[in-house]
Amino acid sequence: MTLGRNDGRAQAESNEWTPVTTVADKKSKCTNVDCNRAELARKIHEMIGLPSLMDFLYIVDNNLLLNNPIAREDVANAEDAFGSSLCCLQGKTTQKSGPVRVQLPTLIPPETCERLHNVTLAVDIMFVNAVPFLVTMSKGVRFITTECLPDRRSDTVLAALLRVKRICNLRHFRVGLALADPEFESLRADLSAEQIHLETVSDDEHVPEAERCIRTTKERCRAIWSGLPFQAVPARMMIELVLGCVTWLNTFPQNNGVSPVVSPRALVTGIRVDYNRHCQIEAEAHTQTHEEHSNNMTQRTIGAIALRPTGNVQGSHCFLNLQSGQRITRACWNELPMPQDVIDRIHVLARRSKAHRGLTFACGNGDEIAPDDDDYDSDDESTCAPPQCTHKMAATKTRTMTHPQMPTTTMMTLMTTASPMTTMTQMKMTISPRTRTVMPSPSQEWTHQTPTTTMTLMMTMPQSKETTMNRSKCPKTMATP
Repeated sequence: MTLGRNDGRAQAESNEWTPVTTVADKKSKCTNVDCNRAELARKIHEMIGLPSLMDFLYIVDNNLLLNNPIAREDVANAEDAFGSSLCCLQGKTTQKSGPVRVQLPTLIPPETCERLHNVTLAVDIMFVNAVPFLVTMSKGVRFITTECLPDRRSDTVLAALLRVKRICNLRHFRVGLALADPEFESLRADLSAEQIHLETVSDDEHVPEAERCIRTTKERCRAIWSGLPFQAVPARMMIELVLGCVTWLNTFPQNNGVSPVVSPRALVTGIRVDYNRHCQIEAEAHTQTHEEHSNNMTQRTIGAIALRPTGNVQGSHCFLNLQSGQRITRACWNELPMPQDVIDRIHVLARRSKAHRGLTFACGNGDEIAPDDDDYDSDDESTCAPPQCTHKMAATKTRTMTHPQMPTTTMMTLMTTASPMTTMTQMKMTISPRTRTVMPSPSQEWTHQTPTTTMTLMMTMPQSKETTMNRSKCPKTMATP
């Protein structure tokens, strides 16, 4: 499923609250006269040597600058619309070092430790913008882990699973059973060496706990994406978006968890969240992070986008460096409204990383999930089938028949872009009663794709006296039900 862009200009015209505050949002709440006077106040502030805010207000209030055209309200509007002066932040910021904090781990009742000593992992792979993520859910504890995979090789997936095992071992939880899809069958011997028994489901089944966990994660990602003013984001920013959603899912107790007051994260790691350290900035907000500096003329802050809290007791956060596009970790920053040039910079970084437009989710074989399948949650037994992936095909020939006589078997060649591991078992076709033209059923969807592999489909059709072969100029792809 693909989510389109979020138009920042439409957000600026709306009065609804959005998680990312832009300069356009601030200006939309003021009149043109107020905006012009706020820009003049910021310009005068730079003209007179960038004094501190308190000194600038003192100059304006006491008319120390003769014939000053601005008032105190104009300075306040400038601070609200544009934030702190960027020049002051980059030139005057001093290095700060907070106290070292220590948090005692959360104690777990002995009976709970004994009951949850043996942990069962539900494992699956999720795709977001064609990037694979290994998702695990600890049954009972309800602890979720998500890790971005550079590839889907067996040794890569195995290393990620062993890291999950080591995390559980921190609090003496033992992973003894793993539930997964058949694609994890190649890991059976390696997992057995680590004393983990692998149990795989059949080809047409899914691990329900893993599927539900993936769906909840996608819902959180969509909710955050709906408030962003970007058309596309770099791959690193998208990865941190997914990791941040999983972090907050683990932060609070779940309805069907083992404890109504202790979160899965506190059970496994012993660390609880603190508002004063972990809730000081919203995800995807524009900031100026404090950098190490000396007495030279280099700038002391850099532009960055807040990503997520690291989760440590010191309260550090992860940021996206707008200059390099890399992830950095900082403990001090200044939040600012997001100007248009920052939005444009994010789009430049997204193009450099060849990122997808919007937010696209896919199933285990990498095929994009259709919207109807992604929203699947029905209690009707007639529709209680697991969501199926979209196999993309393209018909290269269409046979038009007139004056049917006797049945015969004809050949129809299809082009498919499905995964090599995917097999096509059935495709429904309908025939127009007037022209006897073979066409897809109404439930099937046609899109343009580039064919890669050829397969042949046997069909039984009535023979005709006049047969015309129409080769399609542009191949199409069909989503099988």
